Amino acid sequence: MVLDPANTELKPETEFLLFSASRAQHVAEVIRPQLENGVVVLCDRFADSSYAYQGAGHGLELETLQAITRFATGGLQPDLTVLFDLAIETGLERRQTSGGEWNRLDASALEFHKRVRRRFLELAAAEPERWVVVDASRGIDEVEAEVMNILDGRLPEKLVLSK
Repeated sequence: MVLDPANTELKPETEFLLFSASRAQHVAEVIRPQLENGVVVLCDRFADSSYAYQGAGHGLELETLQAITRFATGGLQPDLTVLFDLAIETGLERRQTSGGEWNRLDASALEFHKRVRRRFLELAAAEPERWVVVDASRGIDEVEAEVMNILDGRLPEKLVLSK
């Protein structure tokens, strides 16, 4: 529902609250139990995505988003966030040709995507100890090798990384 391109009337506040509800459930059912068992959890997107998309993209107030996110996640925050940075036009072109489903956020205006990217880069600059920005304009093998090196340097030694 949230990403359906036909759902053009969805309010940014509703969009954020739906993502937050999903995130709260995911934290409660999956992430926290795994962390409590000593498991390293890798997650594709977390609250920072809402700060970029619903915050900068849609213009919702960052402080409000952060307060609701703290409530939804119980204050859980990633130890490491990898940002795959790419020129907007290239990213949208890749998205269109990847065979993946084109969604409502993908279809947003170019200026929306510029605001989103800018916010992601601002978040990374504000917390360099947590964020690593990866140049995603390179080939997949180069990007993958860099990410594996980043993970190898930040994850527990006992963890074995493989493709």
